[in-house]
Amino acid sequence: SKKKQLSYWKLFRFATKFEVLLVFIGVLCASIASLGLPYGMILYGEFTTILVDRKIARGTSTKTNILSIFGGGKILTNASEIEIYDATMKDSAAFGIGCAVGSLMQLIFAAISINILNYVAQNQILKIRKLFLKSVLRQDMTWYDLNTSHNFAVRMTE
Repeated sequence: SKKKQLSYWKLFRFATKFEVLLVFIGVLCASIASLGLPYGMILYGEFTTILVDRKIARGTSTKTNILSIFGGGKILTNASEIEIYDATMKDSAAFGIGCAVGSLMQLIFAAISINILNYVAQNQILKIRKLFLKSVLRQDMTWYDLNTSHNFAVRMTE
């Protein structure tokens, strides 16, 4: 037998406009949290590139975008060993701070997303259960004779 397709928007038929907005915000926060992985890869790439540049110590070091935000990534040209050492220490600190900031932002946005989506889901479940209970209480007496209390309890918790 062929199952009838359900429209995506029918899933939100019990939702208020505010709850649909919350779902949008939750998905947006999840999308922002997912940017933590490429951010981390770019940060790691910049850090390893600048470490190689510092080790070779010839010419001008590569420009960094993220490390320079956190105090590292200083561009050196034919620098002395002390300048290279100081710049490497600042790069390492910037990498650590960048990782911590990225992880914290990812945690915050993921937590917000999960909490918002759980809140909306719980509201939907509560509305559906209330509607089901109202429907059951409107039935004729014969309906209760044909349906056991076990069926009712199972349906309320599904």
